[in-house]
Amino acid sequence: MKLLKFPWLVLINILKCMDTVDLIKLSSTNRRLREKFTSKINPGGIHVDFYPTSASIKIGEFCISFDRHASAYAIPIGNQTIGPVTINAYCLFRNENKSWKTVVEDVHTPCLTLAQYCKTIFPKAELESFCFITEWSDEQYELEESTRQLLASWSQIFNKF
Repeated sequence: MKLLKFPWLVLINILKCMDTVDLIKLSSTNRRLREKFTSKINPGGIHVDFYPTSASIKIGEFCISFDRHASAYAIPIGNQTIGPVTINAYCLFRNENKSWKTVVEDVHTPCLTLAQYCKTIFPKAELESFCFITEWSDEQYELEESTRQLLASWSQIFNKF
């Protein structure tokens, strides 16, 4: 990979200027790049929001919303792979690299999986907020077992719980 032939400081500065989604995609293409360089980058804080029918993750300036219902305002951009998660993405607000939305049945598991992946490849990124709402319109909401298992493993990855 020609990018690795740049001097170390120049490469770090190039990576710092990249959009978060491009940085995540680049880090998943090359193990050496991920181990030597992206681990030194902080793309911004990680924010996770859980609701009964949706979940969202914001990493730096990039946000993905996982929803059970489609939105009339979303523009399809096709299948996108970001880390271990492949989604049929829709662009929000006409900015393809800032805000995506996807319609999935299990909204929480891919959100948590992506948060764990981002913390793994960007160890300097901090979990800045985690919002979890379990009641919605006088209904109590139960998490799926796979989501509970992922949440249980978070204490090892994020030192805030």
